[in-house]
Amino acid sequence: QILGRGIFQTTNLEGGIYDLTLAERFGPLDNQALSLRTGARMFIQASSFMGVDWPQAVTYFGEVYRLYPGLRDATGVTAAQHYREALLNYGDMKAKETKLKDRCIAIDLWNEAAAISPLDNAYTAKYNSLFVECYPPTPTVDPFSLITPTPEAPTPEPSPTPRCRLAACSPNCAA
Repeated sequence: QILGRGIFQTTNLEGGIYDLTLAERFGPLDNQALSLRTGARMFIQASSFMGVDWPQAVTYFGEVYRLYPGLRDATGVTAAQHYREALLNYGDMKAKETKLKDRCIAIDLWNEAAAISPLDNAYTAKYNSLFVECYPPTPTVDPFSLITPTPEAPTPEPSPTPRCRLAACSPNCAA
């Protein structure tokens, strides 16, 4: 019942947990059965946060998604799809924050959601708008403006000819 296979055409997590609990009375469950029961319990717990507490839904469905991404509920929605929905909604919540650093968290949440399934046009527009706000383009710098001209070395002035007190002292003296 947990997987919705065989005679069970739809998934019934609670019924599957019950069946495994009854089977456990007759003998120990194997690792696969124990794992599925744990996954079903985790899925049900994570589902309790959907639409009520998005940060908790992201936390709990994040765990279910990592361990049991294809596990489905009775409506046929997988853990991966629930996790994506929680990421998108939590991102929407963060995008409405007043501080920019808090709003920018939405970028990471939406990126993770896009890794599961591409964003639709509305989310792509929200993402692009917030991305420019969080990571504004840096101004381009003209590379030639960084070059400072080298000042020319001053030309030395000719040294004045020495003056002698007596013109007779040296032929090079100017009197």
